[in-house]
Amino acid sequence: MSEKYPNLKFIGVKIYGDNNKRILKLDIKSQYYLDTNSKANSFLTSQLPRTILIDKKGVVINSYASLSSRNIFNQIEELARK
Repeated sequence: MSEKYPNLKFIGVKIYGDNNKRILKLDIKSQYYLDTNSKANSFLTSQLPRTILIDKKGVVINSYASLSSRNIFNQIEELARK
């Protein structure tokens, strides 16, 4: 997606699994890991991957988007045009 939308920034946050393994095809500088002892884990209710879309002004456009949703790509296209 970062190749298709070079003007957008994509950041990965790995919440489960081995923190020593990087997320393939994503720049290492854009990868973050949630420690298993983090209090943030108490807020996690699902292991489904989610996306948060934020515009250039820092306004959250969609706070719980699923990459399997048909609408997500329309929303990404819209962000890329702005």
